[in-house]
Amino acid sequence: MSDKASTTRPEKKVERPKGPQDAKTERPKGPLDAFRDLVGQWERGVNEFANEAMANEQFSRLMHGVTSTAAGARAGLGEAMERYLAREEGRLLRAERRGHGKGKAGHG
Repeated sequence: MSDKASTTRPEKKVERPKGPQDAKTERPKGPLDAFRDLVGQWERGVNEFANEAMANEQFSRLMHGVTSTAAGARAGLGEAMERYLAREEGRLLRAERRGHGKGKAGHG
């Protein structure tokens, strides 16, 4: 018998770079790889800038103001739409009572 048969150890596969494509200092292989790298760098820069901005007290106040303004505009638009639809519904009902259409409002 050989020594290999008597000592059975599970084999470990060691992942080794298969070539220059696995190296850390790899250059982009094509335009899509270059674009991916460019987007990654841009994203890191934007994240860094955003984190610095969000830590600022002025940014917090600005966002509160924008959120309040948007909420007020939404509420105002909802009220205006409600008034418009109530007025339009009244106009359609009056037109039906006058007999200007069987389910359709007359134009005029």
